[in-house]
Amino acid sequence: MKLKGSEHRYGVIALLLIGLSGLGLYMVELSYYDADYKSSVDLHRSLGG
Repeated sequence: MKLKGSEHRYGVIALLLIGLSGLGLYMVELSYYDADYKSSVDLHRSLGG
């Protein structure tokens, strides 16, 4: 495994950051009792948020 970054790897990280930011903004709008609350938190944590 290479320790140096590559252009492809930076693209994947950028995509994850954008996706996690969007998911985080969505989660702010949810209340604790919404059906999507727990699954959104679990997804955010599993992707590295």
